[in-house]
Amino acid sequence: MTAIVWFRRELRLHDNPALWTACAEHEHVLAVFCLERRLLRGPNRSLPRTRFMLGCLAELACDLAGAGSRLLVLGDGSPPHVALPELAAACGAEVVLAAADVGPFARRRDRMVAEA
Repeated sequence: MTAIVWFRRELRLHDNPALWTACAEHEHVLAVFCLERRLLRGPNRSLPRTRFMLGCLAELACDLAGAGSRLLVLGDGSPPHVALPELAAACGAEVVLAAADVGPFARRRDRMVAEA
């Protein structure tokens, strides 16, 4: 059984509850980050924040490689409610897991992904 772990704000391995759950309950785990268009070109974009995020993604990719895995960065700009269901269908994943994020935007985004 395959699970997708959707990395968002929690770009680390050591205390990521979604990753721990996926590894404990699923045979295959695919680590994914959606590089959304709004992060790079949206009205609230920030070059320093983007540089920091890309550095964190590079570190996460290195940590995953050290653990014998890899990070898939979906970089075509598609929103997660489009990209994640397509990826799940393509790789036969039964579930998409992510650490909780309680902000209003995150709750709307999560609801859209769950519905898709």
